[in-house]
Amino acid sequence: MDSRKKNVLAKHFWSTALCCILLLATEGLFAQRSFYTPKSLIMPLHDRQNQLHVSVGRAGGYDLHLSYAFTNKFAVFGTATLDHGIKKRRGMLNNRSNIDRNDYVLRGGLGYFRKKEGRMFSILEVYAGAGVTEIDNYWYSLSSKLSNEEVTKAKYWSYFGQINIGDKLERVEYGFGLRLVYSNYSYFRFYNRHRSNDLEQSQYIGLRGLTVEPGMNITFNLPKRLQVTCQYGLALPFGIRNVNQKNTTAYFDGSSVTVQEQVERTNVPLTALMGRLGLQYNLNLGGEQKTAH
Repeated sequence: MDSRKKNVLAKHFWSTALCCILLLATEGLFAQRSFYTPKSLIMPLHDRQNQLHVSVGRAGGYDLHLSYAFTNKFAVFGTATLDHGIKKRRGMLNNRSNIDRNDYVLRGGLGYFRKKEGRMFSILEVYAGAGVTEIDNYWYSLSSKLSNEEVTKAKYWSYFGQINIGDKLERVEYGFGLRLVYSNYSYFRFYNRHRSNDLEQSQYIGLRGLTVEPGMNITFNLPKRLQVTCQYGLALPFGIRNVNQKNTTAYFDGSSVTVQEQVERTNVPLTALMGRLGLQYNLNLGGEQKTAH
């Protein structure tokens, strides 16, 4: 390995380790209820035909990545993420809460790849695809005597393009990716319940937006073609678009129900952190093949 690649790899390793620690710390410290939930970038770094990439990991739920190079230039991919169960959160003022999640994400698409030996980043990948995300969260406080509860239900479709550059060395693989995503929400509703039996319901109408999502990935080779991979990144909104928020409040006084509705303009920035730790396996189904040029 030449000195230039060693320096890049060393910087990338330490930045990856630091960002993974920060992501884990952020998840445990803050009671963040984020409803734009981008998942990790697909980054198999294909370099030959008949290469099957299989990866399972943890990234805002448990996920599965599959990618297959069916020619010496093109690949297909599919991913699935399931986030199910109770997550414990602690806020900055030591307030504790639980979030019961039942979310899923499905994505798929087509990719193009090529490999040019002798370059700093010898592998180039370009992907395009679509996916659907459904969110069903139930949040409740463990610290408040009022036992406030919040329910969120949302669903959105995403259409994206992504470009990756990377390289494969003897012990490690590393890559950088950039994804541009257009998200269009079919619905986005949330409810607040209080001890007084009042019901507050809100929904965003016409929520959609573009996000730019850069990510970095490093993979360590283990025996028998197994690999451990770590990825981090973030989603940044490409402009912020105001949407209508419709608020409905129902008051129960024991004998009748009074309903009030109000519509206001608000903005919902589609921002989020991304991180993934996974175990993956690469299999050459057609035996040794010539690499892409």
